[in-house]
Amino acid sequence: MVFGCMGAVWVDADGDGKRTSALEYARRIHKEASGKSQDVIRALANCDETVAVQAASLLRADGVSLSDPSVHGAARSAGAHVARGFAAYWEAWRASQIARREKK
Repeated sequence: MVFGCMGAVWVDADGDGKRTSALEYARRIHKEASGKSQDVIRALANCDETVAVQAASLLRADGVSLSDPSVHGAARSAGAHVARGFAAYWEAWRASQIARREKK
């Protein structure tokens, strides 16, 4: 039984008239900061948690250890939403690594 159904909702939060994904915002921040982790994290203070999740992914791909205390501190300083985004990404990434090992 279908209880309810709704199409996707688009919110143009930055007012640029474009459909910009959280990943695209994170890529822009990453590029503008030249991949410098502390600068990326500071810039996330003005974004939402979903952008922080994507930025965490980009930083981890760069070899940044998301378990590093300085990364945790910077994320907390940028805001609770950034710390939650980084934690959510880390937990999901870690769970995927465990699942891959168990699959073998």
